[in-house]
Amino acid sequence: MAVRSTTAVPTLEDPQRRAPSASGVAVRTCIGCRLRAPATELLRVVLASDSGRDPAIPGTVQPDPRRRAPGRGAWIHPEPDCVAAAERRRAFGRAFRGGTSPDPTPVRDYVAALAARAVPRSAPAGRVVGETRESETKPMSTR
Repeated sequence: MAVRSTTAVPTLEDPQRRAPSASGVAVRTCIGCRLRAPATELLRVVLASDSGRDPAIPGTVQPDPRRRAPGRGAWIHPEPDCVAAAERRRAFGRAFRGGTSPDPTPVRDYVAALAARAVPRSAPAGRVVGETRESETKPMSTR
């Protein structure tokens, strides 16, 4: 009888496809670019439940920024390039295990709105470049 190892062994050499670290952070794969990232950096999307519709008709994909909507979810970077790549690759249909591709228009609109109001990442929001906080200039007390 063979004994299985309990440790995860990465199967590919690509650093983005390695097994997640033991840091306790949930790691998910973006359906657009196929890169692994912490779940906090990705947007969860769900297939809208249209209970009165024919199951053969594709539904719409809705953004789930609070990560609370019921049902099967997929993860995508909140960037227009990843949404376009997921559409091109027909990844939404595969992620929701459907025969046809659902309409990703609400996700595309949500990501475009996020990109329009995005703050440049050179400085944290609410701070002026070059400004320092009082706690950053004084050394910590040893008492």
